[in-house]
Amino acid sequence: MKIKHYDEVTGRWVIDGASNASELELTNPGFLNEAGESVSIDNGFTKLDNRMTKLEQNLAWVYLNGAIGGGGGGGGSGDGSEYTIDVAEGSTVYTATNTVTLNILIKSGGVKKSFTVIAKDLATNKTLGTWKKYSMARTDITITGLSGTTDVELSAYDNDNVYATPTYVKIIAGAISLEIQSIPPKTMYMGGIAEVSLNYTVTNNILQSPAEFWMTINGIEVARVGNITTAIRALSYDARKLLFESEHFNPKAGQRFYFIAQASTTLNGEVLLSEQIKFDVTVADSNNLVIVTEDITEFTPSSNPGETIDDLTKYGQGSQLGFSYYFSYGLSKYSSFNMDYKIHLMNDSGEVELLDTGTIKNINKSETNRFVYSTVNLAVNKANEYLRITLFGYAVNDPGDTSAQYTKTVTCRIVESVSTELYANNDMHTLLAYFSKITGFPNTATGTWNYPIKNSGEFIYEGAFASKFPDGVNFTLKGVNGKTSGFIQDIDGVNQIPATRLSGEAYGYLEVADQMFPAVDIGAGVSFFQPMGFHISCTYKADASSYPEEVVCSIGQYEDGELKTGYEISLEKAVCKIGSADTLTVKLPQNELLTVDLDVSLLLGNAWHFKIYVNGVLSAVSRVLQSDIDWMFGTDFYFGCRNDNGVRSRFSDVNIYDIKIYTSSQSEYAIVQNYISATEQARLVKGQIDASLDAELRTKNLFDSAGNCLIWDKTLDGSKGGFLTGELLYSKLVEQMEINTPYPIVLVEETSNSPTLFEPYSTAIFSASDKVEVMGKKFPVKITYQDSKGKVVITTPSGVSENNGVTIGLQGTSSLSYNAKNFEIYMGDVDQTGKKMLFQPTDDWLPENEFTLKADVVDSAHVNNVVIGQIVNGRAKNSSGQSITPFGATPPMSLGNDVWGGDADKANAIRGKIKHTSEGFPVLLFIRYAPDADGTIKQPKFCGIYNFNLGRYAFFNLGLKLLTDYVKVNQDGPTLVTDYTEDANRWNTGVSNGVYSVEINQNSSAQGAFQQDDMKIVQFMGDVMYTSRDESIGYNQVQKFYTQMANMALTRIQKYTMDDAGQTPTKPIPGEFYDLDKNAYYNFSACDQHLNWDNACAYFMIALLFGCVDSMCKNLTIRSWGTDVWYCCFYDMDTAFGLNNAGQDIVEYWTHLHRWYNIASQDTGITQYTQEKNYVSTDSYKQYFASWWNRIWEVLENLAGIDSGSTENRTSLESLYVNLRTNLFPDPDKFIKDYYQSYTEKTGSIMFNYDYKIKYLAISKTYDPNTGKYEDSTDFSQLKFLHGNRVMHVKDWFRKRIMFLDGVYGYKDNTNLLPTTIESPITGLWASNKATGSATEIRFSTDITASSQILYHYSHDKTTGAFWITDTPTSVILPMPTGETVVYMYANKYITDFTKFKSYPWTGLDNINLPMLQELDLTGLSNVDAAYFFQGGVYNETNDIGLKNIKKLNLSKVRLIGSTASAYTLDLSGCRKIQELDVSYSSITKITFPTSAVLKTLNMSGTDITNLKLENQSFLESLLIDDCLKLTSIEINNCGALRTLNIPPNVRTVTIRNCEKMETIQIPYSSVNNSVSPWAQVTIDNCPGMKEFSIPGQNNPALKLELTGAWNLEVLDLSYTKTSDIILASLYVNGKPNFSSLKRLVISNTALSTLKYNDRTPEYLDLTAFPDYRGY
Repeated sequence: MKIKHYDEVTGRWVIDGASNASELELTNPGFLNEAGESVSIDNGFTKLDNRMTKLEQNLAWVYLNGAIGGGGGGGGSGDGSEYTIDVAEGSTVYTATNTVTLNILIKSGGVKKSFTVIAKDLATNKTLGTWKKYSMARTDITITGLSGTTDVELSAYDNDNVYATPTYVKIIAGAISLEIQSIPPKTMYMGGIAEVSLNYTVTNNILQSPAEFWMTINGIEVARVGNITTAIRALSYDARKLLFESEHFNPKAGQRFYFIAQASTTLNGEVLLSEQIKFDVTVADSNNLVIVTEDITEFTPSSNPGETIDDLTKYGQGSQLGFSYYFSYGLSKYSSFNMDYKIHLMNDSGEVELLDTGTIKNINKSETNRFVYSTVNLAVNKANEYLRITLFGYAVNDPGDTSAQYTKTVTCRIVESVSTELYANNDMHTLLAYFSKITGFPNTATGTWNYPIKNSGEFIYEGAFASKFPDGVNFTLKGVNGKTSGFIQDIDGVNQIPATRLSGEAYGYLEVADQMFPAVDIGAGVSFFQPMGFHISCTYKADASSYPEEVVCSIGQYEDGELKTGYEISLEKAVCKIGSADTLTVKLPQNELLTVDLDVSLLLGNAWHFKIYVNGVLSAVSRVLQSDIDWMFGTDFYFGCRNDNGVRSRFSDVNIYDIKIYTSSQSEYAIVQNYISATEQARLVKGQIDASLDAELRTKNLFDSAGNCLIWDKTLDGSKGGFLTGELLYSKLVEQMEINTPYPIVLVEETSNSPTLFEPYSTAIFSASDKVEVMGKKFPVKITYQDSKGKVVITTPSGVSENNGVTIGLQGTSSLSYNAKNFEIYMGDVDQTGKKMLFQPTDDWLPENEFTLKADVVDSAHVNNVVIGQIVNGRAKNSSGQSITPFGATPPMSLGNDVWGGDADKANAIRGKIKHTSEGFPVLLFIRYAPDADGTIKQPKFCGIYNFNLGRYAFFNLGLKLLTDYVKVNQDGPTLVTDYTEDANRWNTGVSNGVYSVEINQNSSAQGAFQQDDMKIVQFMGDVMYTSRDESIGYNQVQKFYTQMANMALTRIQKYTMDDAGQTPTKPIPGEFYDLDKNAYYNFSACDQHLNWDNACAYFMIALLFGCVDSMCKNLTIRSWGTDVWYCCFYDMDTAFGLNNAGQDIVEYWTHLHRWYNIASQDTGITQYTQEKNYVSTDSYKQYFASWWNRIWEVLENLAGIDSGSTENRTSLESLYVNLRTNLFPDPDKFIKDYYQSYTEKTGSIMFNYDYKIKYLAISKTYDPNTGKYEDSTDFSQLKFLHGNRVMHVKDWFRKRIMFLDGVYGYKDNTNLLPTTIESPITGLWASNKATGSATEIRFSTDITASSQILYHYSHDKTTGAFWITDTPTSVILPMPTGETVVYMYANKYITDFTKFKSYPWTGLDNINLPMLQELDLTGLSNVDAAYFFQGGVYNETNDIGLKNIKKLNLSKVRLIGSTASAYTLDLSGCRKIQELDVSYSSITKITFPTSAVLKTLNMSGTDITNLKLENQSFLESLLIDDCLKLTSIEINNCGALRTLNIPPNVRTVTIRNCEKMETIQIPYSSVNNSVSPWAQVTIDNCPGMKEFSIPGQNNPALKLELTGAWNLEVLDLSYTKTSDIILASLYVNGKPNFSSLKRLVISNTALSTLKYNDRTPEYLDLTAFPDYRGY
């Protein structure tokens, strides 16, 4: 029986009475069911009984066994049975390798449970591995990285943290091992006699069992040694004898032999094998060419064991086919070769099809190269199919020389790929061009990379403009050398990462001038501005440079050196200049791997969206009408430079990894897929996808192994796809909660059964006049909060009115003008008594009744509040893991345990969670609005990423209310709290003392910022947000603080009140503020009665550090607890890290309340720095602090200098900064990674893009409260807030910010000398002022430029100085010391230019560590001690010290002295960017050049250099060696840009190889009387551009001239020579004329009667092959 009535408000029957408990409703929120509904009293007691039973069992177990998780006595289940671990292999295990697999069984009392298993090394306490395993069934665990004997502890615990009894295993790794001293060379020459030693060592740790060794070659056993009874046995063999003296082999040139060696022993009848030692050797003929290949099979498939089709090298379809090769050629006759290749599809019947052909040119002998070929468009081989690749090599100089020809065949198969590697997205079939490793990286390092239009396959093209590209798209390189620039197959030399490297003045371009943006009207339909739009993507990493204007890629029109219209990526920004008034800019960091995309799409209304993405994240948007677009340049797309009206400039040094061009706009999914793919290709590990990186990128972007995205539906919007919405999206994310949903999910559901105003209020944008209408309105809701730890449904309890129940309302004022609103959610009351329901989403917080959901529209990264809140609240840790708390404890944080009844645990649990400021964490917010008028239930609407914040009303967490006890409904995870007690009167003493929180809401820099104390101004400046007494008492209390601050004025200040309109504090009233005697107010004692000094210092410094430009007045919250002392607290920190309060990303890293600049000392004229306080910027486009003057900060900066009392233990701003700098961010980059990037990276690019689509790109709505009209808006102003996740820019901004503040606050390095860096300073010896003999200082003027604004320091003679330098030249005057002394210069890491450096009278330069410097002129330095001049190299790559980016170095007339001067070597081996070097007439005699560089000019004239060797200097255009009278040997190889060479007279040998543009070599006439000329040999190899060779008068009969590589020679002057040993180029190659250009042959006064040609054995004087010959 039950009694009930119908509730018309809720539409439900309510039970008033019943005969049994199953019919009565339990309203306590802690007993709701899974649907969030009330349960019966009967069910509630059942739940409670279950909980008590479980608690009793757990307590009983603890009583019997000790605390849960404790060690020692092992563990057990709740029923008392013991958990144990059984190892099948026993307690001692041997393994021949460093890996062992153990078979274990966890016994858990007959109940199957999930356990975490841990293996630990007892000696080092290092964890060897962890595994998730189930009990009651045998399972394997594998431990790796073992060596020697390791005692291992195996432990395991279940989900309740109950531990099993540990077990112990002794593992002996390497029980049998085999080592080789060194692997022999890959090539072994026929006919050689030198031994090729194979020195093996067998180690047997099982002495009771003998070991055995054996070795095979090509599967045939060639050696075996048994019964090895010693622990260590050395064995030696000669590989040459094993091959050439064996009856098994008949080695031939080109044949490869595979060596395999192994050892074994036995244990208990089981054979243990060592790891195999494998290598291969290819036989070569020293007189003939051989191509040696690696990593690929060479045999034709047969039925022979080991040579079947299944034994061929396999490549997964879609991967890159690749193998290493090199040319072995023992003669010096040729050094450069070409190689033709053919790829055939074969089957067991023979050739099926010729798939491709090509030529690889200019291969240097003995250099290892890599053959690569994309298999994306190759079909998987059938069962009997394979590929045969034929390689044909031949000499460049003489392709017809059969001794320098060789054919090599290798074989492989294309199989079904098991890789889940992501490629470029081509769902819309509009991928016009794709330059990537995936599509087939070029085998030639220079020239043109052609991408053909694909008619089928993965990258089929069905878009517009196909007819405009009949031959595909060409990517052409210019100025590359094929070594340090070009299509480089292994850019880091380790990981087989292919990239287009552009350095020096090399550049590339896509030949698209007439296709992409021709010089015609864009409306004509002939440009890429067609209905589907277009998309451009580039993945690159540019080297750091002191010139941020260097260009990565560009296409557009320039005017007066600036981009007029078009698109350009430079080192620090991406710019899209759309028209005369529209510019899209994204800030970028230097020296980072970036993927930058430009996406252009057509909207309704003839408008276009221009969007720039960085690493897959939308980072800037502009909406432009087609009539405003002016993209008609008709230019190619350039990389590595800009093309300014035909002039290439602003060259960058950059690796290009990926270029894509689409003829349609791309979806968010496609852009993210492309970012993942390109990033993985640019970060390969040994040629393979980095599995951990792949997992990371996929997981945070919700991609599965097949490339499908959890929140994307490919079937929407045609082939473009779209984001999931509504119920489906919500359910998908909930399903993945414990796997990869990044954040908790919050679902807010209106409980009304009919439409309300909540939807238009929360989705429309409101004008200032309409905001009042919507503010303060609340709407009843049900809230479901779910994270990986649990789910809580929060509803209004029965009996509580809707107005006092769970509700939601709009929060904020400015945000009412945005698409996405902030919300305040209220948990409501527990019951009709008015007691508040509390909710605790995370155990780090105390429970609260009210929370704020912030959309953070102004901060599109959504992390500024979160990050700074974490720092302020002391959650950051130093390198030792200790928490760093900038702020001291507030009064509630300092309460004793007695407040909590002496219970220390309870005190710590509550007191330890009280915070200095609000904080939050990201959630995914859904809202289900009330049904339509017809009752249709609405789908939940995804609102994007919100921050679930402790708002200004988080009274318990902020210590404004004191929580003394509370009981969680759920012990783990999020929970409601209905049972709690609080102390409401802790600080209410006397008449006025209490708890007060006042929020400043104005940015007055005039009279309002604590400079007046009129009550009207006090009330105007801020609101009392919390008071434990009346509001009026709160204002009276804060007025005392205003009075104290106002009287701490340094000058007389007029008193003011509010004007008559109540708008501004500008109405004068009688009186003034000024503490005349500095006694009543202006001292520490008086200040301390009203301001907590340390707290204020921390606030000021944190605001400065993070650039909180809107927190110096407005958003400052001041609080007091029971006294007149006020604490400065943060609230709303979204304007930080470069953002201003208008959402613009324009705040400079050097922003400060003061201006810093240089002045000249009145006494000495020496430059020194000073400041202008409270500087007001006159530059309207530069954002400084919103309030530039606040009396509190003035007091912090000035009081210590006025009142010396009470300063002994007082925090100063300088000491606080140094402490934070040392402990919190010694490495600014790591700080950003740990506390900024770590938050943004939880949100994948795909989720950011979804969020931005909702908050910024969606069409706005307007709502008129008077008419109820709800319609689309044309307001797109919120696009200005979108800056992406800003990670890369913030990293760069914060790094420069710290450098700037280091100078302001005197952060010193560990030598305590000077600030800014911990790198080595520039040090040098300064010469005495001997010329004048004066003891006074001499002044020296110079200009210094830095990459950012920093304080530059110097020190000498116990004198220090400092001045500010910026990114523009700063003119300064420095003092010189009076005598020889050591000079230190700091901040050198950031100096980009230092003029007149040479004019310092240096006698030694120990260390010129100027990594950003591009030019250095030391001309004329004399008496420099060689022992202190560029020691360790001009740039030492190992130590990263020196002139890393030097491009122009002038050491002309530098004179070195000292004992090492005569043997001094200028080491340039690390200077890979050197372009101009001048050492003319210096005392430098030896130079070590980088193996490959971009050297353009080299002047060595007048030096005593004896040997000159230049290799791979492909850009070298000018070489001057005049007056080098001691030079005897010249060797120049692969210097393709060098055209002329004038050789001094004393040279003996000259070798010129592979210098394609070399035209003229001039050797002076020898006039040696009655003596033999010193010339011995001249070799010219592969110099097709040589036109003239002159060597007159060289009378050495032994002179040898090898001119075989000068086959286009036109003038040959051999007059007055005595030699007859002359070899010219081949007359014919393959039957065609080769050497036929000779026009003039001078052989007067020689004994020549014949000429030798490279292709003719008989010697004869045959001039008939030269049709243009004119005589001699």
